[in-house]
Amino acid sequence: MLIGAMNNPKHDILDELKLFGEFSFDFVEITIEAPAAHPPKLEKKKAKIQELLRSYNFPVLAHLPWFLHLAHPYERVLEANIAEFRNAMESAHSLGAKKITIHPEFMPNLYGERDLALAQMSSSLCDLADFARSHSMELLLENFDAQALSPKDMARLLSEAKINMTFDVGHAHMLGGSMENFLSVHGIKGKISHVHLHDNFLKEDAHLPLGVGRINMKKVIGELKGFYDGTITLSRDKLEMLWYGKRKFTENRKYYFPQDAKFVPKDVE
Repeated sequence: MLIGAMNNPKHDILDELKLFGEFSFDFVEITIEAPAAHPPKLEKKKAKIQELLRSYNFPVLAHLPWFLHLAHPYERVLEANIAEFRNAMESAHSLGAKKITIHPEFMPNLYGERDLALAQMSSSLCDLADFARSHSMELLLENFDAQALSPKDMARLLSEAKINMTFDVGHAHMLGGSMENFLSVHGIKGKISHVHLHDNFLKEDAHLPLGVGRINMKKVIGELKGFYDGTITLSRDKLEMLWYGKRKFTENRKYYFPQDAKFVPKDVE
């Protein structure tokens, strides 16, 4: 298990990377997004970003803008969105990203028929997946809430585009969805290449710290441990306590931080 953190695109990425380094995360997931982390801003700071990545020995994952579309009904708008996705992917490649997550807007109601939207999403994903592979990156599709995109729809898109996925636990528990329903789809577990782990109140996408919302995190961690041991973007201390148990967590902390051996965060009690 590798634990990483994602920058807030509203903040200066250099400050974010320094913070992640001080907290000893295993990797960073750079969200390439306005206002402070879209390609023009990243390009201006690329040398300093690369220097920090090397100094903290950070592997890089990346996250594409969530507000662009894979299935817009207007052709020229769709072409512009795909061009922006490619531009962000080239920026991610220049920073050394190996995996890149796409979580676009979904607009099925503008088509009248859901299958038309899904077909266009599939076509766009195939195009972008080929582009990613040409840059030695792996494109991952992130799950939406179940009403926007059902687990079966996700499985279809993954199969047609020949890609894997980023499993977002918070999204899976929105608007009546659940992790169990999602993972019950045949073969979906084997398609998970990255995980986003955050909490919510089972409604909106709140991105709360673990334990603050209503998702049963002990149950989620128990399920994930049964089949997954890869990269997870989240809050580090809370996950390690849930993953290893409080006793092992405390032992690990004493080993890595002997000067702070008595410290166990209250939010993992």
